Amino acid sequence: MARITYRIGLTNADATRARIRTRMQRKREAWEEATVLNAEDDFQVMAGLCNFKTGYMLAHMVLLFSADGLEYFIGWVRSKFVGDVNPVTGETVRVFYPVFVIKGTSRMAGNDFRLEAQRITKPRRLARYKQALAA
Repeated sequence: MARITYRIGLTNADATRARIRTRMQRKREAWEEATVLNAEDDFQVMAGLCNFKTGYMLAHMVLLFSADGLEYFIGWVRSKFVGDVNPVTGETVRVFYPVFVIKGTSRMAGNDFRLEAQRITKPRRLARYKQALAA
């Protein structure tokens, strides 16, 4: 059987590399933009579903982004939560209680509004990421 050899010549490899880098940069920027929009959307929905007795838990909810801007966290930072004075009750908060509100206790059912917010925003979140990948 005859052996067939193919040789592919690439002319102007630097231009090809530059085009690939440019395209990847555009995709990354689109992905970062989608991440910011999704984070803001998730935060707004979660804030609307958050338990509201005194408003302290809602007031201390934070939105944090990773160093590369491609991931985000919505929740509470213990060091910024415990030790402050609740303006409604006038008492110093000594317990990091969001975990009890979300998971529940022996006397109170949990309310995991974070998962409900993710369920609500999932179609919009996926659509934004899909659009970013298509850019």
